[in-house]
This record gives sequence, structure tokens and C-alpha cells, in this order.
Amino acid sequence: MTYDLSTTFSDNAEDIPSALSWILHTFGSEIPTVGDFGRDQSKTQGLNITAQLNAGIRFIDFRIGYTRNSPFGLKSAWYNLHFMQSQHDCLYHLQEVRTWLDAHPGEIVVFWLSKHGSECATGEDQYPGVSTEEKRQFWAQIQNVFQGLLFNRDQGDLNSTTIKEMLALNQRVVIYAADYSDFTANSTLAYDSCLIDNRLGSGVDSEIQAYASEISEFKTAAANKVKSKAQNKLFLRSMATSGGGTQIEDAFLLRYFGAINAKKNREGCAATLHIPNLTDWCPSALLDINQLANYYKQLTLEEAHLNGWDIPTIYIDAVDADGTIRTGTAVLGGSDTVSEHEATRYPYVDTLLAANIRRACQSGVPAPADCSRLDAQIEQRRKKYPLEVWKDETHGRLIDWPVTTSQHRPNNDKLI
Repeated sequence: MTYDLSTTFSDNAEDIPSALSWILHTFGSEIPTVGDFGRDQSKTQGLNITAQLNAGIRFIDFRIGYTRNSPFGLKSAWYNLHFMQSQHDCLYHLQEVRTWLDAHPGEIVVFWLSKHGSECATGEDQYPGVSTEEKRQFWAQIQNVFQGLLFNRDQGDLNSTTIKEMLALNQRVVIYAADYSDFTANSTLAYDSCLIDNRLGSGVDSEIQAYASEISEFKTAAANKVKSKAQNKLFLRSMATSGGGTQIEDAFLLRYFGAINAKKNREGCAATLHIPNLTDWCPSALLDINQLANYYKQLTLEEAHLNGWDIPTIYIDAVDADGTIRTGTAVLGGSDTVSEHEATRYPYVDTLLAANIRRACQSGVPAPADCSRLDAQIEQRRKKYPLEVWKDETHGRLIDWPVTTSQHRPNNDKLI
């Protein structure tokens, strides 16, 4: 939901003390452009939720918090957050999803509701300062938005219910809720988010480790899916990334005190990313970092595809139109692009679909002719956005890094 972030800092913003977040929420937007800077360091998506759904996204990491609706407001409501508060409240976004689902009766969407991606935190550790009554009032509103669509565990568990059966029941919304007992009163219309096996990885500032971690995860994904299914868990892999404190600090200094020690600040910022020959660029926004990370994450996704490995459920930043992720240098939602590789993309959704088709066909259920047809269709779609690597040391895009010994290292016909 970060495409909708406002310039207002969220109450109880993650990673900082509550008192400081209250001060920033109340007074931060009164300081010219500081809220804009905060939003730039928090925004990870450029497409709205309808556009993301149209692009093929079916898992939604829905970060929420109960906060004052304006810096000096007396009323509170549930808003999305990622350090900053969303412009619209949560119900606005949930209704957008409901409208899309009504127009697409053959689709299923999975939500994970939490404050900051903590699966098992409860009470004050999950939603500080929020009463049980306030949580359950919101849960009642969620049930109202998705009335008739919520998956009901009374009629069977996810690990024993097929997609065909879910569609027949019209139960097409699955919710994993943090603080499950207090939030939903143990409702059978939701799952405890403790049932999410959320695997985290390294960021772009540790790309060699991130690459190795992702390859290892994809190699073992098939076995881990079997294990998770037996435990009725959702096997989830984060391919999202974030900026570091030093990068944010240097970006702040460059934005507001640009002429003072500018070269030193750019070089110091660049050094924190640990990418060879990247020496004089400081990403000014989190989306810059997300798209740089995607440039390297396309390599592991492509390697998984070429090797025929399975792929877990993934959440990732900088989703672009037509089921792609942005790997180029122009920030999503910015000005029109004019130069080569500013808007380069990778076929993220079709790569995951290819893995799903491969797994289904290995089960022997679809007819071989259907498998061949679907494989051909997916590969034709993937060719629209082939993996591209190019040499742009200024912005951290390299051709032959990180080094890998795999014989299936992706080859590229469009090396620049």
C-alpha cells in the first residue's frame, strides 16, 4: 500500500520509540518538505492496488495501524503504514480489492495483516495502544467488506482444499491476521499469521549473501512446500529490501545541505551498498534501492526457472505493469522515461506462473498436451521482458557480479 503514503508520519511508526513517532506524526509535516523526504524513504510501490492486481499480484502484505486521522485530529482510524501513514484509510483500499474481485470471479487473493511484518507478536508488541474492542470493530468491518468471500475454516483447511473447490464455494479471500486471537476473537474466517513461515534474506547492501540465500531457498523450495503443507503453513519468501540508516542519513544531507560535503556524502552513501565500482551515487529514494535490488533478484529468479526449481510465495518491491518488476533506473511513478534501461523490466509473475505450471504438470493431473500449450504460452509472454543486464557502474548495475559457479548462470542476448 506504500504507493498511497502521505507526507504524515504514522503514529507508532515502526523502528522508532512511540514518543518520537507521536512527535513526528503531530509536528513532522509542519516542517516544509520533511514529510516528502520521509515518504521517499518509505515508498516501495508505484502502482495502486488495482493495477497490482491487474499485473498478477495475489499476495498482499497489508501493514496496518490505528492512528489519528490527521496530525492534530481527535479521531482515529485504521490506516496503512510504512513509517508514513497512507492518505486513505484501510477500508478504502480493502473496498478497492473487493471491487476488483467482484469483476474477476475466478481469482483468489491472500492478505497478511500486521503492523510491521511480525508474524507472532501480540498485544502491545503488535498494535501498541490499541484496545481489543478497537481491533475487533475493525475485524467486523473487514468481514463486512468481504462478506461472502472469506475462506471459512469450518468447511476445511487450506492444505486440503483445492483452488477449484474454493472457486466453487466462492471463498476467494484468505486472511492471515497478526494478533489473531485478540484481533478476530479466534474467527474461523481468518488464520493466525503465526502459520506463516516467513523467510527473510539479505538486502542489496549484502548482495553476494542475498544471491546465495535466494539460490539456496529456491533449490529446496519443493521440499519446503511439502513440509509447510503438512503443517498447514504458508511458505513465504521475502524478496523485499530496505535502505540502511547511513544511506538515509546521507540522502538527507544531500537533499537539504547539498553543497556541504556533497562528494563525501555521496561516496560514503555509495560505499554502504558494497557493489564493486559504485563510488559516487547515493539513492535518493527507497524505490531507487528496490529497483537496484530487483536488478539482481531477477538473476536468482531466472536461475530457478532455468533449473526447473520450485518457487515459494514471494513478496517483492517495485512491481510494474504487465506482471513485471522494475529493474531499470527511473523510479516508478516518476517522470516519463527517455533513456535506455530507465524502465527495463523482468517478467516476475510469468516466471512464478511457469513454476506453478511445472509443478502441476509433474503431478500428472493436466494432460500432456495442455502442459505443452501452457508452457509455450508462458514462454512467449516471458520473451516480452527478457532478463537484461548491462554495465552501469554509476547506478550499481553490473554484468558479471555477483560471481556464481552455477553452470546455469543466466545468459543474456542483450548485454550492453
